[in-house]
Parts: sequence; structure tokens; C-alpha cells
Amino acid sequence: MSGLDSHITRCLDCRASIVWATTGKGNQMPLDAEPVSAGNVLLSVDRKGVHAGVLGPNQAAGARDRSQPLYQHHRLSCPHSHKWARRR
Repeated sequence: MSGLDSHITRCLDCRASIVWATTGKGNQMPLDAEPVSAGNVLLSVDRKGVHAGVLGPNQAAGARDRSQPLYQHHRLSCPHSHKWARRR
């Protein structure tokens, strides 16, 4: 994604490339830096940073149909997420 490269950092536990994005509610969300086919997060980048839009199943399917890259929360791929992920 254009502009995303300068926002990539590393997970402190597994050292994978991640991006911190701000959700619509103002929360910070760690995302895998590479898009995935099963993703449900659409990213946008502006001068204020990276913004995450969490999509419902139908919205995500539509984004995939339009070939938009989708990302996933890093807790889904981090082998150490049990240390830091919020309990549902």
C-alpha cells in the first residue's frame, strides 16, 4: 500500500512486520504488515497516520471482489499473542 512502508515496525515478541493502525473508535490495533486473503481490515494512510476499518463479512467479500488489499489483526498470526492480546 502506498505510504504504508514508513509505518511498518516489528512485533516485540515474534519480530514479525506489523503496522499500528487507529480504529474508528480511536483504539490502536496491531496488524500484520502484509495483506492476506482472509483479512477483514481495510487500511488508509493520511498525514495523521494509518487508519483501520474493520469490515463485516459482506463488506470484506466486496472489497476482495474489488481487489482491495485486506489485513488481519496480528493476534491471529503471532505465536506469542497469549501474552498481550485482550481477552474477549
